[in-house]
Amino acid sequence: MRGMRNPQSNLARPPPPIFARMSRVQRPPSPPISENNPSAGNAGDVAPPTVDGKPPGRPAPHIAQTLQLLRSLDPEIDAELQRLHDEMRSMRADIVAHSKSNFILERELDSIDEKIKLLVRNRITLQDVISSVQMSDRKPAGLLDPKLRTAYENVLYTLQNDPVHFAILARLVTGSEVQQFVQTVVFDFYGDQYDTRDERLLLSLFGHVLRAEFAAAQDMGSLLRANTAVTNMLSAYSRRGMGLSILSDILAEPLRKITSESTLDLELNPLAVYKDLIVQHETNTGQVFQGPRELSSEECALLPEVVEVIEPRRRRLIALAADILHRICDNVDHVPYGMRWISKKLRDLAVEFFPNADRKKVGSMIGGYIYLRFFNPVIVAPDALDFVRGKLSKKNRRNLILIAKLLQNLSNGLEFGEKEPYMTGCNCKSLAMDRNLRLLKRGRIVSGFIRDSREILDNYFDRLVDVEDLSTALALDKWLERTATRSTQIQISFNQLFTLHALLQKHIDTLCTDKYPVLRRQISQLGPAPKQLKSADNHSVGLELHPSVSEYSVDSVSSSLSRDRVPSTVVPAGDGDDTDDSECHPLYQDASHILLQFVRRSPPQLLHAGSLRNCLQRAKMVPYDPDFVELITSLEEALTMLQRMQLLPSSGDFGDPFDAFAANVLESLQHRNGQLETGRKRHTLVAKVSSTIRNHHEYLQSRLELYRVYLDNVRLGHATAKCSAPSPKKEKPARFKISQSELEASGVIVAVDPDVRKAILKKTSFTFTATQNPNQFLVTAHYNKTRAPMSPILFDLEELLDMQSNNQATVNVPNMVLNVNLLIHLLNSRFLATRK
Repeated sequence: MRGMRNPQSNLARPPPPIFARMSRVQRPPSPPISENNPSAGNAGDVAPPTVDGKPPGRPAPHIAQTLQLLRSLDPEIDAELQRLHDEMRSMRADIVAHSKSNFILERELDSIDEKIKLLVRNRITLQDVISSVQMSDRKPAGLLDPKLRTAYENVLYTLQNDPVHFAILARLVTGSEVQQFVQTVVFDFYGDQYDTRDERLLLSLFGHVLRAEFAAAQDMGSLLRANTAVTNMLSAYSRRGMGLSILSDILAEPLRKITSESTLDLELNPLAVYKDLIVQHETNTGQVFQGPRELSSEECALLPEVVEVIEPRRRRLIALAADILHRICDNVDHVPYGMRWISKKLRDLAVEFFPNADRKKVGSMIGGYIYLRFFNPVIVAPDALDFVRGKLSKKNRRNLILIAKLLQNLSNGLEFGEKEPYMTGCNCKSLAMDRNLRLLKRGRIVSGFIRDSREILDNYFDRLVDVEDLSTALALDKWLERTATRSTQIQISFNQLFTLHALLQKHIDTLCTDKYPVLRRQISQLGPAPKQLKSADNHSVGLELHPSVSEYSVDSVSSSLSRDRVPSTVVPAGDGDDTDDSECHPLYQDASHILLQFVRRSPPQLLHAGSLRNCLQRAKMVPYDPDFVELITSLEEALTMLQRMQLLPSSGDFGDPFDAFAANVLESLQHRNGQLETGRKRHTLVAKVSSTIRNHHEYLQSRLELYRVYLDNVRLGHATAKCSAPSPKKEKPARFKISQSELEASGVIVAVDPDVRKAILKKTSFTFTATQNPNQFLVTAHYNKTRAPMSPILFDLEELLDMQSNNQATVNVPNMVLNVNLLIHLLNSRFLATRK
């Protein structure tokens, strides 16, 4: 037990500074007695001092070690901790702002992309697209009527602090309300993933809404499959800053390697492979394929040349999927806590509501979330997150889809079957064996890869959900808010606010049962919901969330806490704060700092005097500079005063309270040093996340700027002039002439309109001319050296290649049907080959 405390020390106690975390001092082992360790022998020439007229007792033999450790510790620990704290707070604010901005930009860019496609097809006007681009500009801050602002701040405070209300709304919003609701909840109300309170409340919300989803489900297969607000919230949550950084660490490198292989083709569909073989033959040789063109998938699967192509592709597909699987499993500890807690919640609810579900089915429930919502979207579209630069080809995209399909089936615990028979071979472990190939052809599959990998995945799920559960710290948060100095502020647009207002009014009876009279009263005080504003008027507004005066009563808080019983914690609770009143006393703090100055300025041999008192006495007897003597005197006076005020720790195992004081100061510094190491690691992690989020934001902004440039060019009507520099000398365009008969003989012309006379066609020739666009070629027809009545045809090579990739064998032009593959071969051989 420590000595008695100053009764005044409990009043207006300042926040605990560097020496605030003191606990019972553990006595380190005594050093051995030796010539080099005088502290283990006699105390020195100076007679031992007395304490209150009595000997201070046996001196602690390890005090010299304590003083030496004090001497070695960094004196700037506090300043470094404060610097790390300030930088992390700034980076966290940056992550929150950019995560929200990225969420909005991604959806706006998707919308603009679709509208540009419609513009190209003349389905909407240019002004429709331009207005969409203008919507993405950040809006200045807006103003609300002060009375209405207060009403909004009160009701939003209630919603944020009791997640059950948002959980109810999440299952009620539909259609156009979904995206705005997701943005409001995940990025505005609970946007700071490094704020344990925000994260606890958001995870509590997920806990409520997932329980409601399970309670309403008839079977496990229907859970979280529809595109609802709940599934959108889970997806948005996984794509916030920390999740995006983890995805980059795990998947960016293998996905870059996969997409960089220009010749990689993982297509296993026998029909598609057979058609590709026809395309390759005709494109490479310029000769018509002589075999049958229309075969069934089953017939194609039996062709030796198709099997020869498919088998190495299947092995490569499995190898690539296995590599990604092992990367994911090896980094289970890097998955953000919140996602692991959601996975654990899914497991617990699956066991509770479906007690007959086996381990495989429960694992599939977890896999449906962690893979479907977190990993697979990135595997399919790494370009959306700038993990892969440039536009992916259709073949690249198909390769990624097949890898994702294999991993998704694995996570769902499903083997491929009749729906995709060409993928059933991926269930096999040793496909290269002749016996397995024969069984595959007969429709009998030896299961191996999926089942073997399933055990790996189930172990991964077990490790994934092995996290601490949410604690009752949320209740403590609610009490601490009454004395907290910081306030909760959110930035929200008018339309978001008005949409939420309308939702509250629409569902007031569902939300405000007899248990929530305060919320009903607050919603009623808002009045009717304002209408949605035009884009130009949809400003953002900053709101400071706080309860109404009536909510400050202890009774209302107590009833709220007993009603909620919401579990929470994101970061495991640290050690309790063992701060004593004495250690927060200003004099105690002054003495601590003076002690540190003393041990750092003292010669090492002076600290081996057996006790701190002896060290001070010896130091007085040695001629030092006046400043050091004054320092000694100040330390003695401060310690003596603290002892009289009964603010020094009891001596305990030490022979003197002065030594116990020195040991407590050392323990506090060592604890602070540990905090510093943890802080540096956390600072590195937060800086990495901040960089990832900022880079993604810049990538999205660059895409938006490209759209702006494109639309400006379209609007001004000179896109071509903008992109091409004027040529000082007009060169004669490349061209060649070929007759109708030659095109028919080579197979380029497949069929001719029977109404056209053959005599005319025999005397018809065609001139192919290169245009300024290197991918476009103009074809004109001539009859007996005069212009034929047929209109010129413009062929775009990219469009032809697109037809080829979609397995479109022919293209119709006036009076004729052309073979796409042979037409591409003709253009390549006559134009592109000459450019190289």
